[in-house]
Amino acid sequence: MRLIDEDGFIVAANLIGGAIQEKIGRKKEICEGLERWYQNISSINRERGLAVAGSPRFAVYDIDFGLGKLQKREFISIDETKSISLHEGKDNKRDIEVGLALPKIKMDAFATIFTSGLMVHE
Repeated sequence: MRLIDEDGFIVAANLIGGAIQEKIGRKKEICEGLERWYQNISSINRERGLAVAGSPRFAVYDIDFGLGKLQKREFISIDETKSISLHEGKDNKRDIEVGLALPKIKMDAFATIFTSGLMVHE
């Protein structure tokens, strides 16, 4: 299995999702090795790191603070923090909205690669 093949994006997404589900299922082990976390995190190349903001489990589209239901949700911090954001879908709670902020030239390249990866799996 190669991540650079045509379906590499989908393969990577499935592998990441599987790893997360596996970790969540072993709750006692989540904090295992906590004393090594700082050392491990500090050794990460920050130019290649990735952070995720939000969670599809927060269901913020269901919240009404008296002004009506939320119409659109975005994390403005992802522009500065080089993060991606994840939210539940507005119209379908099984959908996931993904937010990404990149300079235009990188966003154009990402959009092309992402779209072609999705078209392979239609």
